[in-house]
Amino acid sequence: MNHLKSSVKKLKVDYNVIRSIVKNRPAIAAVLMTHRCNLKCKFCVFWKRPVNIEKEMKLEDHKRFSSICKKLGVRSINLVGGEPFVRKDLYDIVKMYSEDHIVIINTNGTLINRDNAKRIWEAGLDVMNISIDAFSEDIHDDFRGAGVYQKAMKSIEYLKETRTKKDQRIAIQAIYSPQVADQFDDFLTFCDEQNIEFACNPYRPDDNHQVKLDFSSGYSAEHLYELKRKHPSFKISDYTIKKTGEFIKNGVVPDCKAGKQFFVIDPYGNIVICENYVEEKDVLMNINDPNFTIEKVKNLLDFAYKNNKCEKCYARERGDIEYLYEMRNFVWIKDLLSQSKYSKKFFINK
Repeated sequence: MNHLKSSVKKLKVDYNVIRSIVKNRPAIAAVLMTHRCNLKCKFCVFWKRPVNIEKEMKLEDHKRFSSICKKLGVRSINLVGGEPFVRKDLYDIVKMYSEDHIVIINTNGTLINRDNAKRIWEAGLDVMNISIDAFSEDIHDDFRGAGVYQKAMKSIEYLKETRTKKDQRIAIQAIYSPQVADQFDDFLTFCDEQNIEFACNPYRPDDNHQVKLDFSSGYSAEHLYELKRKHPSFKISDYTIKKTGEFIKNGVVPDCKAGKQFFVIDPYGNIVICENYVEEKDVLMNINDPNFTIEKVKNLLDFAYKNNKCEKCYARERGDIEYLYEMRNFVWIKDLLSQSKYSKKFFINK
C-alpha cells in the first residue's frame, strides 16, 4: 500500500513539473520555516534576523501555501531555516506537504535523534539534507561551534537506521570553498561507503561572506567533473558543474531564474523571489492578503524575475532547476521516467 501511494504521488509530482517546464512556471518553492536557530554559525545571517514566533506561519497557513503551490505547478517544497527542527509542528507540516509534493528538509543535524528521525520519515519526508561544511571536524566546528560536527554525523546514523521507505534519501550538503575543496574526495568516499548522497554550492562572497574567490588552479569545474566520475554519491548535473566553473572563474553568473523557476516564502507568509530578498521592500505579496489571487502572484513573480539583476551567487537551487528548463537538454525526461520501477531498467541501466 505504501509503495502504491508513493507511486501515485510521484506521478502527480511528475505531471506538475512537466506542466511547470512547459508553461515556464516555478517548480521549486523554498519555505523559510523560521529565522530561529540553535546555532550561531559565523557565515550565516538568518539567526541575526528579527524573530516573531507568534506571526510565524501556522499549519493552516502552510496548507494554504501548499494549495497555491499545486496551482502554480510546484514540484518540490524545500523546508529551510533558521533550523526547521526548532518548530515543534514540523512533523504535521511535513505530513501535509508530502501529500502533493516532494518534501526536502535542510538542517544542521544537531537536533536530530533516533526518535524524531523515525517520526520525520513516517511523516512522509523524501529528502534530508545535512549541512556539513568540512570533512575536518576542527574546520567544521570552527564555522559552527564546538561539538556540532559529531552531532551532525550522528544524525546521519539515526536517519539511516529509521528510514521507512527505500526511496527516502539522505544527503550531505557542503560549500565548495578554498578551505575545504581538497577534502571533497574524502567527503565523497565517506558518502559512497554510507550509501548517501553528496551535493555542494560554490562559495559566494557577498555582504555577509567577505572571502575572495582565490581558488588555486586545481579547484575548478574540471575538479568537480573528476569527482563526479569517481564517486556515484556526487549528485550534480554536468550543467551545474559547467555553471559553477563559470562562477569560480568570473565571480558571477548572469540571468538568475529566481521568480521564474523557483521562489521563496518567508516565515510570515511573504512571497519573495529569493532568500537574499527578504526586506519589506522585496515582498511581492502575503498569502493571507485579502486581495491574493494566483494570477496576481504569477504576474508579480514574472515582473520580479524580469527586473532581477542579481548575479552574485550560483546556489545549488539554480543549477538543479535551470537544467530542467534547458529544453535542449533532455536529461530531465530520463530523470522523471527513472522514478518508475518499470522504466528504470530501460533508462538507468542503459
